[in-house]
Amino acid sequence: MKVLFLISKLNLGGAERVLSTLSNYLCQNGELRILIATYNNIEKDLYPIDSRIKRINYGGDIVEGNFSKLIYRMNRMKDLRNLVKVENPDIVIPLIWKMNLETILALIGMKINIVVCEHNNYYQIKSKLIRTWRLFLYQFANKVILLTHRDADIYEQYLNNVSVIPNPIFLNIPPKKYNREKRILCAGRLSKVKQFDHTIFVFSEILKTHPTWRLSIAGDGPELNKLKEYARLLKVESKVDFLGNVVDMSKIYKSHSIYVLSSEYEGFPMVLGEAMLCEMSVISYDCPTGPSEMIEDGVSGILVEHNNKLELINSVLKIIEDDELREKMGYNAKIKMEEFSISKIGSKWEDLINEFDKK
Repeated sequence: MKVLFLISKLNLGGAERVLSTLSNYLCQNGELRILIATYNNIEKDLYPIDSRIKRINYGGDIVEGNFSKLIYRMNRMKDLRNLVKVENPDIVIPLIWKMNLETILALIGMKINIVVCEHNNYYQIKSKLIRTWRLFLYQFANKVILLTHRDADIYEQYLNNVSVIPNPIFLNIPPKKYNREKRILCAGRLSKVKQFDHTIFVFSEILKTHPTWRLSIAGDGPELNKLKEYARLLKVESKVDFLGNVVDMSKIYKSHSIYVLSSEYEGFPMVLGEAMLCEMSVISYDCPTGPSEMIEDGVSGILVEHNNKLELINSVLKIIEDDELREKMGYNAKIKMEEFSISKIGSKWEDLINEFDKK
């Protein structure tokens, strides 16, 4: 079986990291030949790819200007169609919704199996028109892979080709035991949807009774200066550490005590899973989607009513003030993440691919 994965690039990004890890796992199966094609230059790859995987580039960086972009995308779809004719894969698997739509349109009329993957929740796209167009085109895919059952409940109202396969949770964890410091951690792209300002506000309230604690924010993005200014406004800037992009997060997870996720929405938050894998006590808004399928509330973490800052404050205080509970939840969190190991998630993908081999 020849499997062609499509993604725009293989540099920094959650979907890109998942793809590289999943592909490296699948290529160990002697019955599968894995190809990865991008329209960005291979030289920009960040994640390592197994030498058994064929790496293909079928375009260049996107051009500027609306009309130029339209022509560029049309040419790119033509290039993709030609690529599929040359490589003749059994299955084409694009990742990210824009590439999903582009692939379905590019391969119209070709007898090729298409499996599209969604890496965020259904309502990430605000436009109802685009959501409708997406649902229409997804009817022509053989399978639509979603990350959560909550999303599946929505898609299954319109489609009968839906399956759920979560992202694998993986991290190279140093064997050394790190001493947990009195530190709260949150991580991700510093954008509005991550609502790091909620965490900063919660932390400012925590300091009123627990002044020795600190907050670390790992990541970079357009909201950096606003978040720094907000910390100054709340007079907690000396207690908040902006770490920037961190290449090796394992040491950060192992040296912090509590992970807080306060996003407006998620798909399947990798950083939350990584924190749980590193036995951190985690507290998360029950936002759409992901946290409720990763955390067993009160056992492997705490789920908080979405955007309820007061409940988030009380939950953080509860964990800070109960060392035994904090340790127990961290242990249970690691056990929970065994459900999302690369071997278990990779096996689900192998089963899916084998379904096409039987047809």
